[in-house]
Amino acid sequence: MKNLSKKILMVSGIFIIVLGFNTNALAGDGHSHMEKYKTDSTPAADFRKDYPLETCVVSGMKLGSMGDTIVYTYKGQEIRLCCKGCLETVKKNPEKYLKIVKDAYDGKK
Repeated sequence: MKNLSKKILMVSGIFIIVLGFNTNALAGDGHSHMEKYKTDSTPAADFRKDYPLETCVVSGMKLGSMGDTIVYTYKGQEIRLCCKGCLETVKKNPEKYLKIVKDAYDGKK
C-alpha cells in the first residue's frame, strides 16, 4: 500500500509540474500568454514571406525552436525572435539587430 501511495503522489507531482509549464492550460481562457510579449509586433499570420533569416538575430537559434516565433516591429521593419528573452535584448539596442536584418535583405549577412 505504501508503494501505491508513493506512485500516486509521484504521478500527481509530475502532472502539476507539466501543467505549470503549460501556461495556456493554467489560464483556462483559451488564449496565448505570449501575446503580451508581442507589443508593437506583427501577428504570425502576417509574416513577410521574404524574411531573409531562418534564425533568431540574438541567439542564432532556429526560429520556432523555442515555441512561437516573436515578431517585433521596429521602424516599420520586422525582427523575428525565438523567445521573450531575446525580445528584451532587442529592445535594449534595436538598431544593432535591425542592421542585421537589413544586411541580410541586402545579402551581406
